[in-house]
Amino acid sequence: MSQTSTYADHLVISATAIVLNKNIIVHQLAKIPILIPGSDYIEHQLHVSYNRSILHYESVFSLDGNTMANKYTNNDTIMGYITNVSNENKKKKYFVKFTMLVENDQIIDGWVFNGVGGILSTPLGIALHNSLNNKTGLKLWGSLENNNGTSTFRMQSWSKHQVVNPNFYLQTTVNNITSIKDALQGNDFNTIRVSVIDIRASENYTAQGIPRTSTFVLIGDETATCYLLATDLSTDLLQVEKSYDITKTRKKFYNDSYVLSTTIDTRISQSNIIVTPNVDDVATIINMNLNDTKTITTTINEVGEIRRLYNCTTCQGDLNQVQNAAALLYCEKCHRHILKSNLVLHITTTIVL
Repeated sequence: MSQTSTYADHLVISATAIVLNKNIIVHQLAKIPILIPGSDYIEHQLHVSYNRSILHYESVFSLDGNTMANKYTNNDTIMGYITNVSNENKKKKYFVKFTMLVENDQIIDGWVFNGVGGILSTPLGIALHNSLNNKTGLKLWGSLENNNGTSTFRMQSWSKHQVVNPNFYLQTTVNNITSIKDALQGNDFNTIRVSVIDIRASENYTAQGIPRTSTFVLIGDETATCYLLATDLSTDLLQVEKSYDITKTRKKFYNDSYVLSTTIDTRISQSNIIVTPNVDDVATIINMNLNDTKTITTTINEVGEIRRLYNCTTCQGDLNQVQNAAALLYCEKCHRHILKSNLVLHITTTIVL
């Protein structure tokens, strides 16, 4: 970047933000400023302008000497105990969902967003898991919305957070326990209290580029036994012959039988109440076919048009060729240029079977 006529694409600016430990704010005429994270503290900012006509970045200064730090409406705070942390998922952006128990037993649904993966390995992601596992208090800064009695909290992976001691204690008692028999007959989300009978080996797979695992756990209570299909089960979270409270489970049809499965909101905690499972039907459950791999034989009748596309690494939208610059591509949504050599060409087509 110190050399004249050297292109600095989004990856270079991101690397610069990390090296300088600054959040770089890119301004462009008639456009919303873009924040490129490089610091865990939102007020640590460096501002530049982007001139699209000459493909050039320039420094920005405040004429009146006032601070230019953009707060991004992250002025709200919540404080309490983290009761659930999901795995990382992706739609337009990468996100992690969590729930926090605050004073007066109020539950707040929270979301952490980032343009790139690895949220759970950031200081904030580690703090969320520490609060969940160690039952310690946490204070978070972000944007809080209240709609019809439901509270939603949104923050970025670099948002401010702090370990605290709330003035109330985390209650571990779980109410409204549903039996396995009733959970398998209904269609609602249920909280179950079960004993773990057996844990099968986990299977690895990839969904939307994110490594995932699925694990079948044989569980039982006083009414029945069944398999629990657990997604991304943490190592050593469950132990055989131990009792657990498992929230937000749902019924799932699997290979002509019903099982229970975890969801993104599921929380698993060890129960102080010992559950003695009814194993009358355990032999039938054990013989259930857990292999979901199917083989089909078919004929390809038609192959459609082959499309060759480059996708933006931030919004996943299509990129357009820049006139008179064969090495550059431009994203209309993010309003930024990207070097073609830094991207993977995606080739797609449609076939009729």
